[in-house]
Order: sequence, then structure tokens, then C-alpha cells
Amino acid sequence: MKRKVWLCLLAALAVLTSPCLPVAAAPVNGTGGIDESPVVVTGLVQALTISVTHPASAEWTIDVNQDTPFAAPSLVVTNHTRCPVEVSVAGLSRNPDCSLPFVDVLPDHFEGWDALDRAESAGYLALGIRVVSDVDTDWMPGFSDTVHWAAAVGDTWFGALPADGTGILRLQSCHGLAFDTGYTARHDLTFRFTLV
Repeated sequence: MKRKVWLCLLAALAVLTSPCLPVAAAPVNGTGGIDESPVVVTGLVQALTISVTHPASAEWTIDVNQDTPFAAPSLVVTNHTRCPVEVSVAGLSRNPDCSLPFVDVLPDHFEGWDALDRAESAGYLALGIRVVSDVDTDWMPGFSDTVHWAAAVGDTWFGALPADGTGILRLQSCHGLAFDTGYTARHDLTFRFTLV
């Protein structure tokens, strides 16, 4: 009796630990030494999750009392995805809740930004973002040095970052100098990340 129990347990253990068991058997009827039988093999592929980190906010300042009035930090973008991703800007626009009435324009809107009067200085801004290529970054070959201006329409493709690669972007501006009071402006920046 004990032997039968042990044999049953061993048989059950062998079945449970077997790596592959056929779900359904297909009969093979043939004559001769070689027979063929089709087997349906099904695979399931999970979608890759794109994982990229970038700043949640960025601040720029215009201090017309400085030799270089416009200052902004670098924006570091890091690709944590297991394969390369393309980085684009899908939008850079003035936030509608912003109280400062800056109108986004292109840099060639005025010939001499330094000569703008008080109303024009407080009324117009050319704000853009671009790839920083003069420092050691991981942008893949072929990245773009195009500036995406807030007044521009459409996406701007910047380049691709390899897996675990880091790229740097920077804000830049054309603006007037005749500010008679402090102002606060707000823009919304939207990145787009896609698989290469």
C-alpha cells in the first residue's frame, strides 16, 4: 500500500515539474520513416513602457541690469527605457492663466529687441528651447540644433537618446529691456517621447 502511494506521489510530482506538457495531441498517420505534424505556436508580446525623467518645472529670469539679462537652467532629460527614444517638443505656449500679457513672437518680429519701449518690452517675448550640444551629452548622431519657438506651430524633433542616455535642453529668449516693474510669466512646455 505504501509503495502505491509513493508511486502515485512520484507520478504526480513528475507531471507537475515537467516543463512542457502538450495541451492537445495531434494524431500522426503516415507510412514510411518520416511523418510531419503541424504545431501552432502562440507568443504574447507585451508593449514596452517608455520611462523618461525630466524637470517638472523650469524657471527663467530677465534681469536687464546684468550683461546677459536672460538666465535659465539646463533641462536634463534622461531615458530610462530599454531602447532609444526620440525627444520632441509638442508645445511651448503661454499659460492662459498667466496675468502677464506677453505675446509669443518669433525672434525676427523685431529688428532690434534692445530698442523696444516699455509697452513693447512688457508685451512681446520670443521664448525658445533647443538642444545643448556644446557639453558632453548622449544625444545620438543626427540630433537637431533647431530652436522650438513658442510662437511656432507644430512639433520640433530634437533627436534620440539611447537607453540610459541623458540629453540637455536649454531655454533661450529675445526680449526687450525697458521693464519698469517686476513681472511673472508662465509657459507650458510639452515633451513628446516616442520609440525610435
